[in-house]
Amino acid sequence: MSDSSLNDLAVYVVSNWLGGGNDRVRKLIQLRPLFSKLVSVTPGGRLDNDEVLQSKLFPNPTGVLRFLGLHRLKRTLDRFLFFPTTDVLFVWAVRRKLANAIARDLAHGRKVCLVVTLPPLALVNIGLYIKKRFPQVYWIVDWQDLWSYDENYFLQAPKPYRNRLRRLERTILDTADMNVTTNAYAKDVLQKQYHVPANRLRHIHHHFHAGDLNDTGRVDEGADAKSDGVIRIGFLGTLFKPPRVPGQDLVDTIAEIRQSGVNVELHVHGLLPKEMAGETERLRQGGVVMHGRSRHEEALQMLTRYDFVLLLLADFPNCRAVMSIKLPHYLLVGKPILAIVPTQSAIAEIVNDTGAGFVISVAGAWRQELTRILRASTTAPLHLARNQAAIEQFSWEQISKEWLEAIANTTDRQPGQSTPDGDPNPLRLDKQEREAYPPERQFGT
Repeated sequence: MSDSSLNDLAVYVVSNWLGGGNDRVRKLIQLRPLFSKLVSVTPGGRLDNDEVLQSKLFPNPTGVLRFLGLHRLKRTLDRFLFFPTTDVLFVWAVRRKLANAIARDLAHGRKVCLVVTLPPLALVNIGLYIKKRFPQVYWIVDWQDLWSYDENYFLQAPKPYRNRLRRLERTILDTADMNVTTNAYAKDVLQKQYHVPANRLRHIHHHFHAGDLNDTGRVDEGADAKSDGVIRIGFLGTLFKPPRVPGQDLVDTIAEIRQSGVNVELHVHGLLPKEMAGETERLRQGGVVMHGRSRHEEALQMLTRYDFVLLLLADFPNCRAVMSIKLPHYLLVGKPILAIVPTQSAIAEIVNDTGAGFVISVAGAWRQELTRILRASTTAPLHLARNQAAIEQFSWEQISKEWLEAIANTTDRQPGQSTPDGDPNPLRLDKQEREAYPPERQFGT
């Protein structure tokens, strides 16, 4: 597809800006000048001068329970009233408005491409609705997290709904014109375990944008960061997110390392769970400093002041298929990465390929290995064979070209078929589908 045909394309990007969005969505929306039009479909929030199709969520009738203080009852009712989550309140509110906008584009002879970014996973219902109304629309699903493969998402659904969820997921994978993942490992999972055809799969990494780290925010590489004898480790995101992120195990390990004589601090730029709100001082005494949530640029500049940056994931199938959105930003700041992750995983592969840090097997004696690396850093500089050419492949300059190529290649062929008539989400799978798509496949076992 030529650049001129991209100029004739109308693109709609569906995301949930009430949740703050992420840099992957923000940068995708900033490609708007390259298309006939690019519209952000969102329940709230606006980026610069981008064109927005905005719709308020339908009112939730259980909201009155919150004012009565019946929070637990409200959560229980919401889980069973709304499938797959309460995010369908936005889906129902926006889909007719979106369909009307797309109908106008098609009437003007434009090609239309719909990009649905996940999570929240309920947004895929917008894509199914549009494909049923307009089979000629091209639908791209950006799987930033896989669904039933990740038990953190799958097990949130009540048991009576889990077969229905698998059927919905199967319909999405069969209907979307292109399924995009954040890494090659996740792409292989969809191809080999979910049997998605290779011609409807591609991976596009998360990215960094060099402009987010201006020169005034950098720390002199020659500065003695450990002049006070303290080794400082930076961490972006939510540290306490079991079982996927075993933060408490890391906190205990930091305390043990300090007791062994290595003066180390872990600086966390992320929110502390509400149930741990009163533990800030206890954590500080153990060498863990909670900085709270920071603006993206501020957090990046803080990372340049640390000796290491850290990634932590437990050894679960879904963790092997995850590419953390902060990993490219770690590559950007140039500090050695301590990746405590499964050795057979997307993150381990990227850290090894870029030479940007140390992969420490979370399934092995990772506490001893982490201690060894930190202790070694106090006696001599750690030399890494950083592959700058490999690192630059994660820059927005490169990743933006991959997005344009994905959209061009998808819209340069015949669109897929619409979803079947009737309810695409029956409660149970039939026998043939259960045999072809058994539950154990969802977890990579």
